[in-house]
Amino acid sequence: MPAEEKVDVQVQPARVSRPYQRDCIDFCARALRETACRVLAIVMPTGAGKTFTVASLLAENGDMFRGVLVVAPQLTIAEAWRREAQDAGLPDAYFRVITHAAALNFTAAELGALEGRLLVVDEAHHARDVVSDSTGIGAFANYWHAHGGTVLFVTATPNS
Repeated sequence: MPAEEKVDVQVQPARVSRPYQRDCIDFCARALRETACRVLAIVMPTGAGKTFTVASLLAENGDMFRGVLVVAPQLTIAEAWRREAQDAGLPDAYFRVITHAAALNFTAAELGALEGRLLVVDEAHHARDVVSDSTGIGAFANYWHAHGGTVLFVTATPNS
C-alpha cells in the first residue's frame, strides 16, 4: 500500500437504504466532514447491513478520503466487502480489502502516508483492547490513527 496520489472517486447517488442505515450514513458523513473526528464506530445487529451502510457512506462521500483499507477477520467476510464495494461503484485503486492476519504483516513503509486514508475494522470487537494490545489488530488501528489516518470500527457485538 505505497503512498499514492488521491484516486478520483466519482461520488455516487444515494443507494436505496433502510431508514436506520440512512441515519447512520448521514451521521457519519456529518461527523467526518464537520468535526475533527477521526475515530468512529458503527454498531448494528447481525444482518442489519453494516457492510452496505459503510460502502454507501463511501460511495456518497468518496471525496473525503485518499483511499480505504478494510480489514476483515476472514476471507469470506473480505469477499463480501469486495462485492459490496463493487456494487457501490468504488474503484479497486481506492478500496482495498484484506484480512486481520494480513494487516499484521504490513510494514510502515508498505503502508505509506496514512493522512487522509480510512481504515475500516470489521468485527471490531477483535480490536476492543486497543490501548493495551501491542501486537494485534488493535495495535494496527492505533498505529493508523497515530499517523494521521481515520479509523471506522464496525461491529454487531461491541461488548463481546
